[in-house]
Amino acid sequence: MKQALKETTDKPSYHLLIDEFIEEMISVRAFGALKYETWDWMRGRDWSDYIDAMRRHITDFNQGESVAHDSGLHHMGHVAVTAMFLYWFDQKNQGTDNRHHVMAERILEAIREQDREDQ
Repeated sequence: MKQALKETTDKPSYHLLIDEFIEEMISVRAFGALKYETWDWMRGRDWSDYIDAMRRHITDFNQGESVAHDSGLHHMGHVAVTAMFLYWFDQKNQGTDNRHHVMAERILEAIREQDREDQ
């Protein structure tokens, strides 16, 4: 039987994602929207706050705990949502990029600038 024609080149392949995981991320966002303001995260803050939150969820998951105590939702859903926030911050240059390598470079640049002024 001949198959119908359908142009799919260069179109998103949503079937590659797991629907249940996307739904878990939506549940995590809904939990956060009730706990905070819905779009409060977009205001940005120190990136390390989000990195720390991801690491706490990963640590709990790595220690055998699947579900976060406060939300009752899967730790990996929290990690994915937080990764989405950090992706957005990076793309939109939002919040304060205070990752250790960035801070170290800022400190070194300030030292170099002071050395130039002292000469």
